[in-house]
Amino acid sequence: MSSAGSATTRFSVPGHVVSEEVDGELVLLNLHTGIYFGLNQLGTFVWRSLQSHGDPDQAAVTVHARYPNVPVETIRKDVCDLVGELDSRGLLVRGEHA
Repeated sequence: MSSAGSATTRFSVPGHVVSEEVDGELVLLNLHTGIYFGLNQLGTFVWRSLQSHGDPDQAAVTVHARYPNVPVETIRKDVCDLVGELDSRGLLVRGEHA
């Protein structure tokens, strides 16, 4: 994983982040900063996996199971990039307790 996380880094959704799903896409809002972020259907799928596991590597495995024709290393990079973006915006936090 890149600087957004390592094999053992876990992430969780802080209590000040709310989301609303519309037609399979998700809008996230950080109530403390007013920052919002839109996720397409695949991003929403990754978000749901992160909510369940908190583990970017597990999220990549879950995505790869759904899209087996995409190389797993490509998926890992994309998941890591998304986690880094969400982390930088305060929409995810490192650790299991937010």
